Amino acid sequence: MALNQQHAVIFACKLVQELHGDIVECVCRQMASKGLQTLSEIIRGSSMSDAQVKQALLLLMQHNYVSAYLQRDESGQKNARPPYNQYEAHVGRILQIIRYPRFLLHTNDELGEEAERIIEILLQMGRLSLDDLISAVAGRTEQSSDQVASRVRATFMSLVQSHYIERVPPCFLPPPFVRLHENSVKGRRGAAAKAVAGVSQTFNEQAKALKSLEEMNYEKLRHRLPQDLVISMAMEGVRGPNCDIKSEADCDSKPETSSKAEEEFEVQAPKAKKQRVKAGGTGSDLPADQVGRPAGKETGGKPAASSSHHPNEDALRGNWDPTVILWRVNTEEFNRRFRHKACVDMVRDKIDEDAAGVLSAMLTATRPYETKLKEDRSAILSIEETGKTVTRLVEAGTIPSLGNDVATIVHTIAHDALELISFAGNGAGGEQYTINTGRILELVRLKQVEAVIRDRFGSSGLRIFRLLLLRGQLEQKQVTDFSMLAPKETRELLYRMLRGGFLAMQDIPRTSDRAPSRTFYTWRANYEGAGQQLAGELYAAAGRVWARLRHELDKERELLDLIEDARRTGELQFSLTDTQRQTIGRLKKISDALETSLMQLDEMIAVFNEY
Repeated sequence: MALNQQHAVIFACKLVQELHGDIVECVCRQMASKGLQTLSEIIRGSSMSDAQVKQALLLLMQHNYVSAYLQRDESGQKNARPPYNQYEAHVGRILQIIRYPRFLLHTNDELGEEAERIIEILLQMGRLSLDDLISAVAGRTEQSSDQVASRVRATFMSLVQSHYIERVPPCFLPPPFVRLHENSVKGRRGAAAKAVAGVSQTFNEQAKALKSLEEMNYEKLRHRLPQDLVISMAMEGVRGPNCDIKSEADCDSKPETSSKAEEEFEVQAPKAKKQRVKAGGTGSDLPADQVGRPAGKETGGKPAASSSHHPNEDALRGNWDPTVILWRVNTEEFNRRFRHKACVDMVRDKIDEDAAGVLSAMLTATRPYETKLKEDRSAILSIEETGKTVTRLVEAGTIPSLGNDVATIVHTIAHDALELISFAGNGAGGEQYTINTGRILELVRLKQVEAVIRDRFGSSGLRIFRLLLLRGQLEQKQVTDFSMLAPKETRELLYRMLRGGFLAMQDIPRTSDRAPSRTFYTWRANYEGAGQQLAGELYAAAGRVWARLRHELDKERELLDLIEDARRTGELQFSLTDTQRQTIGRLKKISDALETSLMQLDEMIAVFNEY
């Protein structure tokens, strides 16, 4: 396990322990350190009772910290193992607990207070059906469900269409493929090593290119509104803001592919062998190995004929009732918006406000075509399409008015030495360009690394790092001459930065005995190593800030509980001593500083580990 991953697991377990207790933290630690496991393996590793592990696993799945997968039976093999469930902890999703305030601020700025309230409830509850969500909103606003139902449904539809909310993945999706590590080939020689490497490469390519039918169907239904909900809202004449209503029946952009996939699904899973999902239940909330057991498997009996069908496949095909479908917050979409914002801020710092506005419009236009969070290049976009998007965003007040025309600004960005966007050819809408998002984020990371070097080693250390980054490998005398520093100061800075992991040293012997007196020593900037080290240090620093914040709050828990009880009972006038008022002022000052530091650390964590 890499160093940054170790710090991430430790911090994630601290968050789970603080929010859900020691038992849940023990189960989470076992799953985060061991990876994909079955229920029996989790029970053995955690050394707790079956009931405790199941309850902890249910809670982790409820909050979307753990995903369940169904491993199909091994058809065509002797003594085939029946289908069984496997569980995997998502450390990255747990760590996004500290990013929840950013989620809420972004939602409030874009869609308003009602959307922020819905996102807040889903973040606290994990996953809810639409009816439960309406009831929770009614409880928050102290109104009846009938009074808020129409308003909540309209805002809910806007959030789904904006991809801020998604359906919860079912528990019968296949587990992710396991990539063979390169060390598994090092111990082999000759033809055996080539054979293993060839099989590994072929398997990985096939696993990437070919998705299972269940995954394809889930991706098709992931952000689709239930047809019954759309019909009921259309009859009421209610549409959410910026909401282009699409239902299960008309949302697919490629109906031919959809119908073909459904025909293949019918071939693989005949209706005669299906078992209906019980009303009010979902497969994603059952952390037991019996979830994926075929119909012929009975307790204490022998397995029936092998069948790879799962009883919840009807739900995957879209036959979900609106009151039964579970919804959750799509953190990937929020991170995508934050990633785009980081790119826009970097362009604003490097060029100007007009370039940042045009880049924001280009990212908005190409956002629907992004298939994953870490995209190195955006989709190709013409100047005409960029101009239309800029006009729409300016009219909406999202970006300020531009000082020059769009074509001139795009040409300025494209001809900049930083290579922020690239020319992709000519098309129907004129010249076409693509955004080098990977290059922009690399500049963001380099800026953060340079800021750390300036803080630790001063301006002289930053001068040496930039020199080596620009010139490549240099000897110590060359570094001294080019940086215009004293030899003693240069030597001390080089070895301090080497110890910190920001530089690397290469020895070049002139003789075979490698004697130090007959060896050249060259220095180079270790940018990648420094980034990986900072990624781990950021997790450790965030963990310390979080622990300090919880310590300060727990130290004054009695006073905070007193104020909370008075606020809950509506007692607006209650007396506090001068000492208590000073304590409250001090606690507020400390908590504000720590929370601000935690949010800044979280932004850097996202830049170095997720973007």
